[in-house]
Amino acid sequence: MKKLTLLLALALAGGVAQADNLLINGGFEGSAPLQNNRGDANSMALTTGSTYLPGWRVIGPEVAWIGQGNPYNLHAAEGERFVDLTGWLNQNGNQGGLTQTIQTVAGQQYVLEFDLGSSSFYNWGQPNSLTASAGNASQLFSNTNVSDYGSWQHFSLNFTATGNTTEISFVGNTAGYYIGLDNARVTAAVPEIETWAGLLAGLGALGLLARRRKQG
Repeated sequence: MKKLTLLLALALAGGVAQADNLLINGGFEGSAPLQNNRGDANSMALTTGSTYLPGWRVIGPEVAWIGQGNPYNLHAAEGERFVDLTGWLNQNGNQGGLTQTIQTVAGQQYVLEFDLGSSSFYNWGQPNSLTASAGNASQLFSNTNVSDYGSWQHFSLNFTATGNTTEISFVGNTAGYYIGLDNARVTAAVPEIETWAGLLAGLGALGLLARRRKQG
């Protein structure tokens, strides 16, 4: 009892440790060279079915894998590389996407997080959007920050796994010529601080009751 109480107290005092990302390469980094197959430096077109981007498979027409020092004056939300779901050729709702299947536990709650990039220059001052899906959960997200040349907004989607694997996907929706995607994460949901506090209070009451019984 004392050991369990101590472990819960440490979790409450220090906060729940950062959970591991269940996605492979959620930051879209990688040592593989960008092959510049559309003629622009530090960028690469990835077409339907491609698995060249570590951890991911391309769905839809095409996406662009873009690195630091690209000629578009765009930057990653984190690290040096990111993805543009419009590729070079896609617009007017005909966007590309990425998918990956992760290991999950049926009935467990999870959180899918990601950064959505927009650009007032490439999207003509209008919001852009993508659809994020995790198993049966799906939601449309829009970056409404249209005042910057390149800006990122952070979003999250809660879902409950229905099996031992779950498909995660991102598909571009509306844009002019740019839908940035970076910093994708899937982590198991953890109890709120109030829940930890309730558990500690309950354990404390049990400990007090046990001591009274011994004394009696």
